[in-house]
Amino acid sequence: MKNSLKWVVMSVLLLAVCGVQADPIKDNMLDDYKAGWYPNVYKGKTMSCPDTCEVRVKGIAEHELSNGVKSKSTSVCKVGSNKVIEKPIRAEKFLYGNQFDASPVCYSTDMAGKPRKSKQFYCLCIASQCNGPDLVVTKIEKPVWDDANHRSVIKAVITNIGSANAAASIARVIDPSTPQPTGAPFNAIANTPALAAGASATVTFELPYWVYNPDADLEVTADYKGMVEECNEKNNAETFHEMG
Repeated sequence: MKNSLKWVVMSVLLLAVCGVQADPIKDNMLDDYKAGWYPNVYKGKTMSCPDTCEVRVKGIAEHELSNGVKSKSTSVCKVGSNKVIEKPIRAEKFLYGNQFDASPVCYSTDMAGKPRKSKQFYCLCIASQCNGPDLVVTKIEKPVWDDANHRSVIKAVITNIGSANAAASIARVIDPSTPQPTGAPFNAIANTPALAAGASATVTFELPYWVYNPDADLEVTADYKGMVEECNEKNNAETFHEMG
């Protein structure tokens, strides 16, 4: 049980082998972010980290797709030795933890394996630095085989993390491991509907073969034709890899 709790707490730092992260702070790269820790108590009400960051700074919580049981997402939280306060400077000790989905509870554990459940905590908020739309791929699902039509079906989630509506666009998947007779990799496209700020849509691609050969290596790009003028044109693509 203790090992399971430790893994849940550490899962926010790990990349799932067969998935794609949804967090605003990307792994293995440096970028400029305006970020800060904010208490989840606002006007006497306790909130989840996504709600805290929306209310406090009109931003988003640092989060990942969850590797825990019965949860879809996890946000970074920290629990102090005292009650949360509004002052920006304080001398206090903390434990980092996980806040799951919409539940306003921060789960943490110490080196002795002692678990904690705290209803008052701080959330890591990323302020929006975008004054327009910004399309990213927040999830690539595991491909499935459509036996009736003899094809692989790949679904991906496109999210507008910007602060303005995004017009309709086109997403593309490519399979770098499987070239066509022309030498270009097999690919497919899918229409992405117009997305309001913060909204997501699931798009579906089809490739006429089983993509595990023996492993699956895919790359999905949102707005691959550059139809939408975005705040960041360098964060449109995400990759999927899974051993067969």
